[in-house]
Amino acid sequence: MVCIPDIVSTVTITAPSSGPIIGNSLLGDVPFVIATGGEINEPGGGGPLNSSTPCPPTGQQLRMDPTVVKALQKAWRDSKPGTRAGVRHEEGGWLYAKNGKIIVARGKPGGSETIDLSNPPKIGGALLVADFHTHPGFIAQGYSPFVDPHDIALNMARGVPGLVIAEGMQIYAYGPDRRGSYPDLALDPTSPLVGGYPGKSANSVGCH
Repeated sequence: MVCIPDIVSTVTITAPSSGPIIGNSLLGDVPFVIATGGEINEPGGGGPLNSSTPCPPTGQQLRMDPTVVKALQKAWRDSKPGTRAGVRHEEGGWLYAKNGKIIVARGKPGGSETIDLSNPPKIGGALLVADFHTHPGFIAQGYSPFVDPHDIALNMARGVPGLVIAEGMQIYAYGPDRRGSYPDLALDPTSPLVGGYPGKSANSVGCH
């Protein structure tokens, strides 16, 4: 069943002309309304890159940004890590870039070892740049906290990086370096596996 997302928080970042993206504020765990502009036609939000469009942030930049970390840590706590199967569950959602800000949208909770992050919500004028989820089991419970091959293959097909937070609150980035960095390895947006993500329609080749 496809999850209907609940948008629960925003994370604001400053995007300098070069170098890593630096986080500067978290607006808290309250619902919010975004003033939307015209919808952008590319699946998953956002049009093709051009000379006036900044490169999307990389998974590594997002992974190390303190405000994104705070949002993932909240998802980690919500997933009841280390409890028994049936109590612990995966939490996750999506990260969007809009006007120098990262918008965090949370999806519905998943199961003990699964979560459905297909069909990310449309946010007017925002670019889907990553998704994220938790791995709430511990090694001592016989659970591998690390990124698995299925996670990697799915995000490569969908054309955006993924972030996973796991035991020890370690955050791992996986999949493409940034949105659209490997279009030749992504699938067509109409593929059921892509499920509302940009797939091969996003192309950021040439971004550094």
